[in-house]
Amino acid sequence: MKKVLIGIGMLSAVLVACQPNVGAEKADSTTDTIAGTENVVPAVTDTLQPVAEKVTAVLQKLYADDLSKQLIDSNSRRFNIAVADLNNDGSNEIFVKLNGGYFCGSGGCTVLLLNDQGTVITKFTVTDTPVSVSANLTNGWKDLLLPSNGKIHVVKYNGKAYPSNPSMQPAAGKEVTTAVPLLDNPAMSYNF
Repeated sequence: MKKVLIGIGMLSAVLVACQPNVGAEKADSTTDTIAGTENVVPAVTDTLQPVAEKVTAVLQKLYADDLSKQLIDSNSRRFNIAVADLNNDGSNEIFVKLNGGYFCGSGGCTVLLLNDQGTVITKFTVTDTPVSVSANLTNGWKDLLLPSNGKIHVVKYNGKAYPSNPSMQPAAGKEVTTAVPLLDNPAMSYNF
């Protein structure tokens, strides 16, 4: 009797499994309703995407020769961006942290500072993150606090640009506590 009941149970399972999926149409319509949300992205991405596209074009132009020779690997083609108005002119300057072995060494990585049109203001070498912006002004531009070789350095605008090697600038003091950190989210990266 036990074997008969098991046999009937298995036969029932097979018959049910072979039935056409009655709920499939309903599931598809639910998917269709949800599918419209696929283009919804966080606001941070929405605001930085046009900047990232501008930066991509700038980087492709700056490094065109090395890209054509395939000297820059895919890991080194990643970059992070942040924006801040450093000279109170109403336009954001753009920080671009470059990544990978092509742009980074033991002391840090290359960080570019671009104006809002994408022109390079300063190319910082041996720089870590976060890049921080101080409230203090020098020559009309906010001072930067840049980590390099394990220390935070105060980098001041000289009237034309910021000095390119932060490790050659004085170590920061109390400015660190009042600075706004940028480029501290490595998960938000783009490719060029």
